[in-house]
Amino acid sequence: MTQITITRKDLEAMSALAKKHGTKKFFMAKDEGAYVGVTGGKDETFENHICYFKGMNPKINDDAWDNARHAFGGDDFGEHFDMDIIHKLVADPLTTKMVIKVGRSSISISSYARKAPAAPKAAPKKAAPKATTSKSTIGQIATRAIQNGMKNEDIISLVKSVYPNAKTSNASINWYRSQLNKKA
Repeated sequence: MTQITITRKDLEAMSALAKKHGTKKFFMAKDEGAYVGVTGGKDETFENHICYFKGMNPKINDDAWDNARHAFGGDDFGEHFDMDIIHKLVADPLTTKMVIKVGRSSISISSYARKAPAAPKAAPKKAAPKATTSKSTIGQIATRAIQNGMKNEDIISLVKSVYPNAKTSNASINWYRSQLNKKA
């Protein structure tokens, strides 16, 4: 089974290029080498982002054609996949890479993610009065997320997942950051 690993950096570049040009598909192809990529634009605006299978980049490997032929057979081919696969992976801040495995009669796409940061250990709490709710405030959510090293846009998404009508912005999160810095 032949495989290619596409890093988060490459996934982000492919997603950005596709969004810029409205590209709906990414592809895997074999010709002079073997690769996965995204293209967009025409003539002067044409751009692409290509990731080669190991040993199958004809620009840097004289055996690329032979390696690709050995791995995939003699005929050239191209397969297209829905670009939303990559957009969704990039939208998840924990995604680290995508792996495409190619067998004789199958193609599989897998993704890998780093572990989510552990929630900070809180001091034992006193029993809350019965009239209060267990839902965290926006400030508590933002503060914990900052302490866990999350980026502003991810914190805003987290807050809005709990409070859909919240008007939390970058400025709000930066204010919470400044309050934490004052305490430090």
